[in-house]
Amino acid sequence: MQTFRLDTPSGFSDVAAFNAAFAARLKELHGTAGHPLEQSLRGGTQSSQNLLQLEDPLIAAYAEALGRSIAAYITSMPADADHPLYSRRARAFQLQGCWSVLLKPDGFHVNHTHPAGWISSSYYVSLPPSVNEKSQEGWIKFGEPRWPIPGCGIERVVQPREGRVVLFPSYMWHGTIPFRSGERLTAPFDVVPVGAPG
Repeated sequence: MQTFRLDTPSGFSDVAAFNAAFAARLKELHGTAGHPLEQSLRGGTQSSQNLLQLEDPLIAAYAEALGRSIAAYITSMPADADHPLYSRRARAFQLQGCWSVLLKPDGFHVNHTHPAGWISSSYYVSLPPSVNEKSQEGWIKFGEPRWPIPGCGIERVVQPREGRVVLFPSYMWHGTIPFRSGERLTAPFDVVPVGAPG
């Protein structure tokens, strides 16, 4: 698991300016979004389609800006033909899917994995004041299965920050600590390798 700061998308002065525009666009999508029962979120909404299928310049700028962070994460992987993550490292990659989640007060994600991905993520577009370094409310947690298993618990928690990209293996259990107030807007995505290992 690694964290990165999003590269400033083309056409914006900084990441904060991009996030303001991106948040406004994503919230339009949440106006018609539902709370899908088969998904991990509780107390919020999820965009109803793959954002990559929308012909939207903001989403295209976001996807392009992610490239360097993803490439750096892949480059940091050691060569290991027997490892479930590293053995799939390829010279190229593509985004498999991208969506948005808007969590409301007391919202959270139950612990889950992403079986369709290779690398998964959370990207933080906007956060409420209750999500901070003191409370750990709204933080992402790793390693704890959805169902109690002796000896398996939270291995690490990471603080969300606006503009932060968190990348991790798709097979890794992850969830969210609930938060008390405000709204937490994210734009997660999955990555898959393309081509032969390299």
